[in-house]
Amino acid sequence: MRIRPLTPSDQDVTAADALAERSFAALFASMGRPPAPERPDEEASLARARYRHLITTDPGGAWAAEDSAGALLGLCLATLRDGLWGLSLLVVDPASQSRGVGRALLERALGHGAEPGAGGGAAGRPLPGLIISSADPRAARRYHSAGFALAATTRFAGPVDRTRLPARPEAPVREGGAGDLGLVERVDLAARGHRRGRDPEVLLRGAALVVTDGPAGSGYALRRAGRILGAAGTTPVAARAVLTEALAGVPEGTDAAVNFVAGEQAWAVDVCLGLRLVPRAEGWLATRGFAFPGAYLPNGSYL
Repeated sequence: MRIRPLTPSDQDVTAADALAERSFAALFASMGRPPAPERPDEEASLARARYRHLITTDPGGAWAAEDSAGALLGLCLATLRDGLWGLSLLVVDPASQSRGVGRALLERALGHGAEPGAGGGAAGRPLPGLIISSADPRAARRYHSAGFALAATTRFAGPVDRTRLPARPEAPVREGGAGDLGLVERVDLAARGHRRGRDPEVLLRGAALVVTDGPAGSGYALRRAGRILGAAGTTPVAARAVLTEALAGVPEGTDAAVNFVAGEQAWAVDVCLGLRLVPRAEGWLATRGFAFPGAYLPNGSYL
């Protein structure tokens, strides 16, 4: 096995996308989930744009494992944003799992941004870190062994019960756009303590943005079709208002999905259960030196 830098070339990006699709399909099958429908071309294009963006912004965190014939065995994408280390993706080909590939890639990912001989941030302390992990027990053990604390997450999914939508939002909400990226950055900084650079700009492509900015607080939520891509607020009221409005915008006949909800995020649990979405255990929030914020729902790729 050889570990090499992952590049933003069409060849690497296409291979990375195919490997990720294969790996997640195998994982979901092992969890008893039905096969996902075939991705629309637009969704596949957005996924490849995401990989290219992350490889370009963080070349030191983008690594590929390959065999002697050059076939891709696994890959990882780690990021550094405003002092927060994150693992955007770590996947291993199903035929190559439990052979040390994931461990070797995680070691390279953890080294992204580390000061030589210091093991991370100032005074030798590791940088604060965040990983959104699947329910795969091997991943949980790997991240726990690397010094991350684990908190279970829940996925809420199903049709939105529109009869239970409030007559008026708790705070004034409106449709947002590229001109609101400054508000998104301000809310991220207040809610999670770290900015995300250009990630929200890329995430906004093909997504609907809902924002609020007033006496009850500021907040935003991003949605693509039925899937909530992230939500945050400077107050629980603001976060609840934008999440509710984003779910109200899910097209008729499309199931909604809200991922990575931790027990401490009561505001999100209230909204999802109130609209009759069905909860199901999903995976883990893995954190190191980072107190996960209450009024924040992360994105699986952009954290």
